[in-house]
Amino acid sequence: MQGRSVLPPLACLASLALAAVASAQAAPTSHVEGGDVLVLVAGERVTLRLADTGKLQIDSVIPAQVFEAAPPSAGGRKLGPKDPLITAPSGAVALVLGQVGDAAWLKIENGTSLAFDYEAWAPKAGGGLEPTNVCTVLPLLAGYEQWPGRRLPRLVLNRFTPRATNSVDCPQPTGPPPAVPGL
Repeated sequence: MQGRSVLPPLACLASLALAAVASAQAAPTSHVEGGDVLVLVAGERVTLRLADTGKLQIDSVIPAQVFEAAPPSAGGRKLGPKDPLITAPSGAVALVLGQVGDAAWLKIENGTSLAFDYEAWAPKAGGGLEPTNVCTVLPLLAGYEQWPGRRLPRLVLNRFTPRATNSVDCPQPTGPPPAVPGL
């Protein structure tokens, strides 16, 4: 390699690596705002606990395939006798937001002993949040929500309210949207 320098290609690789790290650091991630508002980012599986005080405690945020948010397809994976209906830990709730075809999907696994209601808000083009319909999630089961024709890179959830019932309600949010910086 007489007369050639290997530094420019190495410098180029180094700058690409730094750009990738900066991009990963700048990428939004699911988090709790103000103790009781979950900002859920598509492609992440969030496991959290619902405290009696209404506060949310995140146990974990891990990458998820976006198709995991939709219900299993007919003829898809068969559950065996030892397969759980949900994989959320006991006492926790796991959520995945994703895109399947032209529809946004939300899967919520309820690993608690009580049903719960909650409210969901979708980001609007130009800023702000708009209410969405969601339904009660029964204990020890998964609930699914679908928004046809929508792409939702994130969803804001709040007002998690545990209740001793097996009744499923699907009301609109009752109050104003939560204040979430950047949305």
